[in-house]
Amino acid sequence: MKKLGLLFTVILLVYASGCKKDEPQSIALEENVKEVYILHRQIAEQYEATLADYDMADFDDFVHSDELALWIEQLPDVASVEFTIPGVFGITHANGLKSAMVFSREQSEAALITRGAGSSGPMNHYKTSSEEKKITNKKALVILAHAKDFYAPYCIEPGAKHIQDVIDLMEGGDVSLDVTLRVNEGIAAYRDLSDFSFIIVNTHGSHDGSFSTGKPVFEDILVANADLEVSSGMDDISSDLRENRIIITSYWNYDTDRQIQVKYASYTITKEYVANQNWQFDNGVFVGNYCFSGANFGQMGDVLATKGMKSFYGYGHPTGLAWEVTNGAAWACEDTVIRSLIYDIDSTGIAHLANGTSLIRDVLYWSQINVGKRLQRFAERYFIFEPQPFEHWLDPGYEYENCETEFTDQRDGKTYAATCIGDQVWMAENLNFAGTGICYDGNPNSCATFGRLYTWNELTGGVSSDAVPSGVQGICPEGWHVPSMAEWEQLIAFAGGQSEAGRRLKANSPLWVDSEPNTDDYGFAALPAGRCDGSDCYNEDDEVNFWTSSSYGTGSPAVPRYIFLQGIDYIATNSGFEYNRFSCRCVKDE
Repeated sequence: MKKLGLLFTVILLVYASGCKKDEPQSIALEENVKEVYILHRQIAEQYEATLADYDMADFDDFVHSDELALWIEQLPDVASVEFTIPGVFGITHANGLKSAMVFSREQSEAALITRGAGSSGPMNHYKTSSEEKKITNKKALVILAHAKDFYAPYCIEPGAKHIQDVIDLMEGGDVSLDVTLRVNEGIAAYRDLSDFSFIIVNTHGSHDGSFSTGKPVFEDILVANADLEVSSGMDDISSDLRENRIIITSYWNYDTDRQIQVKYASYTITKEYVANQNWQFDNGVFVGNYCFSGANFGQMGDVLATKGMKSFYGYGHPTGLAWEVTNGAAWACEDTVIRSLIYDIDSTGIAHLANGTSLIRDVLYWSQINVGKRLQRFAERYFIFEPQPFEHWLDPGYEYENCETEFTDQRDGKTYAATCIGDQVWMAENLNFAGTGICYDGNPNSCATFGRLYTWNELTGGVSSDAVPSGVQGICPEGWHVPSMAEWEQLIAFAGGQSEAGRRLKANSPLWVDSEPNTDDYGFAALPAGRCDGSDCYNEDDEVNFWTSSSYGTGSPAVPRYIFLQGIDYIATNSGFEYNRFSCRCVKDE
């Protein structure tokens, strides 16, 4: 690799005169952005040159970064420089912009790439029973910036975890999340965040807890040339750049040959940017799966809390300090949160790890640092004598609502039991809305036990549908609908098929006379409500029939379809007549 100095000098001569005063403001900003990167290359040249003074087998990055920070602050284009973590610098430029530089030793395996394997230990449980702390929104968002650094199929390093494994884990839990994946979308990935309750951001982070959008600053591959072109779309973020809500961050690698190579420069989101957004969350969970995410006592979480976010996870020590995290540790922590929230169905508090040795130990900054005197210098510098934890901030008591167990019909104030079966939420008792329908033999006690009996037209308004969901509310409560035959077939298939579903869906109740034993495996609790044909009612102790929204043919009168259960295990589908009066179970809208 050629040294940076000669080419950098060419650039410096081109831009030394600065921006003309009569240039439009957008052009002036572009020139300011170029100036930032020119300075970065100058600093990188100095970084590379000073590496020659060190034995790379025992490289003291603390001392080196200290010396470099002193050198940077003497540069005429620098207003101030901040150094808190070795190899990571925050710079305020004389032109008013802010930037960051991140220098990392090159790693050859995906698990060791930093985001700026381990496994989880025992976890604390903070189970909540408060209905005020239920998260009902099941929409999840995974943002993947700099995708080639973190996950296959984008990352081709050996051992890279596949992003689909993460999605499958989220979609396959006891809480079924609807997952959206946004890959390398830059700042655009942060649109419409209010729609989601569970957000994981996988990206690179900076020393103050800000994080990279992955959006490149320049159109071209970053090499030292005089024709850098600022990437399109800068006008959309010009005010954020001027107000330092978005900063420019460049990432650099160096190897054992002491050669520096730039990876990319991208726009970084600060907590001030987040504060300026109109996001509004309803009991949400945010996972900052990037380096330094828990910096300054998780202050990024504090800003998100002002917008309704209830739980924030990040990497940071109780002292307020934070540092880099490897892919291996980040994968383990990500899995820990997902399993805690949607498999254990417990509060978000359990996903932050217990004290002491059970914390995740990052191989980069714990195992490898224990070579020579580096561990001692690390501890003395930061007064830290244990690994960086994956920490939880804000309120630990929030949890996903796993299944709706009851709801109230606002029309008459009746409360119904409900149950989740597969991906569906069903009423766990029959509809008893008195706006129409009749009680068996005119007996109100029958309605109280078994619900009312309706004709198909009374139930559906004469509207037929075979769709999933049916889209036919009929006389079901708001937010619920009459299930189609296809929706019933989903339920039957989940319950073991027609040969077994009857036993598994019927209540284990003495009200079933001469019935084979029922198991009611899913809380569906079907009871023998009987039927009425006109005014003639019968079989209240022997059968139950449920209307569907489906019918045969398109003529009139309709030939409606229904589900039939008796005392045997088998569940049957059949077609009826408009004068039949059957029971109704509604399904919750998606």
